[in-house]
Amino acid sequence: MKKSIVVISDSVYSLPFSKVSLVNLIKHNCKDLKDYTFRSITSKSIDDLVNNVSKNLFELSNLSKRQKGTAYVLCGLNECNGGYNIPIYNTLLSSLIIELDSINYDVVFINIKIDHGLPGKIGGWYKRSNSILEECCSKYYAEQINPTASVKIIDDDVIIPIESSRIIVKSICDDLDRR
Repeated sequence: MKKSIVVISDSVYSLPFSKVSLVNLIKHNCKDLKDYTFRSITSKSIDDLVNNVSKNLFELSNLSKRQKGTAYVLCGLNECNGGYNIPIYNTLLSSLIIELDSINYDVVFINIKIDHGLPGKIGGWYKRSNSILEECCSKYYAEQINPTASVKIIDDDVIIPIESSRIIVKSICDDLDRR
């Protein structure tokens, strides 16, 4: 049976400084993907991601009707630079999980554990966003993968270095092997 994989990522996780997309990295690094159909949805922030998923719901639904679906969601670091409204963030995460679940997708968040922490307000937002994500995953039965990786802060923006993107891709490949 074919399987549908949708990779949903914000501007930090979509690796803007790489010439290769996250989906192509997954395709290149994972083994035995002949039974998978990939779709990518990228946006700047969590609210844009939710809107883009809603816009593509019909297409994603058609894929998951024919194929078992898994959605890998990578988000939350883009909002670190300016903080975010916590109740709105909670609502957006919840609605993302509910929409994907309603069209037969397993929802898996890639929630990196930053190996050296983050400074100041950025670190505070990151810790709070992690706890909100954990609560939403528990409440709506979504999964989490928590690879340990490093990030860089450049002009208050969180950047994922290439070494960390490899760790993230490997964790997705390991999860695909498990399924």
